[in-house]
Amino acid sequence: MEYNAAQGIEIENKNANIPAEGQVYVSGYEMPHLTTGNTYVEHVVSADGKKVLNYAIEWNGKMNHSRWVAYSYDAITGVKNVNRSDDAWAVDPLLPVEMQVDNSWHTNDGFDRGHLCASDDRVFSSEANKQTFYFSNLSPQFNSFNGGYWVTFEQLVNSWVRKDNAFGSVYDKIYVAKGGTLDKLLVNYKGTSPGGDGVLPATDKDGFTSKGLPVPQYYFIAVLAHRANQPADVVSAYQAIGFWVEHRDDYGYTFDHQLKREDAKAKAVSIDELESQTGIDFFLQSARLYRG
Repeated sequence: MEYNAAQGIEIENKNANIPAEGQVYVSGYEMPHLTTGNTYVEHVVSADGKKVLNYAIEWNGKMNHSRWVAYSYDAITGVKNVNRSDDAWAVDPLLPVEMQVDNSWHTNDGFDRGHLCASDDRVFSSEANKQTFYFSNLSPQFNSFNGGYWVTFEQLVNSWVRKDNAFGSVYDKIYVAKGGTLDKLLVNYKGTSPGGDGVLPATDKDGFTSKGLPVPQYYFIAVLAHRANQPADVVSAYQAIGFWVEHRDDYGYTFDHQLKREDAKAKAVSIDELESQTGIDFFLQSARLYRG
């Protein structure tokens, strides 16, 4: 765990996001620092009679891929009320038309349409789940990585707060930022095993699929958690952790034979390390957190 009052000195966050028109949630704890030139989008839904953030993205229009997605789990968004919305793939209606990616960018390329904000992360309402199928929330992933390896990290994170799972919730709220590295791509890759579409996955010398999408060499998760039953203004109630995972197709896992949760710990890193690897400033809005 990275942030803890007992570990260091207080950090003044001079890099905090300044809200602009239409950016209602940009100052939330889950939000990384915005990058000039990228497009920030908030997807909002109604739940329990109020408007809540489903997830936000920072879209890199030149790369046709999200730099990150961010969201939180709490008493409203951390429950499971619905199942996965199969075949809900759709263009992100909030992105400018010239930046929109559709299904043609994701077909017959040997890669899965991998969720960044996972479908199972947003099952508090049907509307929220359907929004996770926007192509702006998808990334080209190897089939075995998506269904047998990366999924374990996703399930581990949501188990820390979800009330209706066999493991029991540990925190009352967690803030999450996830993504794939756009500055570190999988270049000149030639697959030996076909993807779910029967096509051998491949990338060019720049790390792009045959349809022109970048294939991250690494995926990451940053988590800031507030421990249940402690006052919100107690700094030591907050903890954070990162995961840094290489995108490979030879881990040997499948949807029916997934990585064990305890083995996911080997990919845990500090937030400092994750920021160094990604160049992204995480959790900068959390002004009272301490860095070790």
